[in-house]
Amino acid sequence: KKAGKVVVAGCTVKDWPAFVTRGVMLDVGRNYMSPKFIKKQVERLAHYKINVLHFHCTEDPAWRLQIKKHPELTEAKYHWKTRQPGKHYTHEEIKDLVAFCAERHIEVIPEIDMPGHSEAFRHAMGVDMQTEEGIKILKDVIDEVVELFPSNKIHIGSDEVRIKMKKFMPTMVEYVRSKGKEVIVWSPGLQPDKQVIKMHWG
Repeated sequence: KKAGKVVVAGCTVKDWPAFVTRGVMLDVGRNYMSPKFIKKQVERLAHYKINVLHFHCTEDPAWRLQIKKHPELTEAKYHWKTRQPGKHYTHEEIKDLVAFCAERHIEVIPEIDMPGHSEAFRHAMGVDMQTEEGIKILKDVIDEVVELFPSNKIHIGSDEVRIKMKKFMPTMVEYVRSKGKEVIVWSPGLQPDKQVIKMHWG
């Protein structure tokens, strides 16, 4: 300390995370969380240098993401075994949340679980995902999802389900890739090719 000034020796700090991807999954399909609550969590995640928010927004109990072409998906009467029927996120809320996360260097990766964990879809649309009509609807869903989430990855599930339509997963993987996105699937689950990113849940 000299003449009321504090002198600190100069130094260079070299530091980096052990893992490039440091993520947290929010299962809002089973349990809706308000955008305000999620933003609080994002602030905490950013403090700990978490850089990926895996947004699991569709499940058996409820479909939480607004799809303008198929508004039935988020109607309360098609949500079951949930204390928050009808609760969902609008396009505007998603865009706002994605921007909020981006400001904190957090990438939001959406998950549209298919063809399992999809009772809410079946109730709302009256068809199984593993049908020609189901695939057509899911392509509409992907069209809107890619506009909402700038991440270059989309998670499409594939776990805990009997695959009865052999072309289902290859068709959906090809469609997601046609939008310029990489595909993530669960493991254990169906990996239709070696290019998919496997996320381990077991």
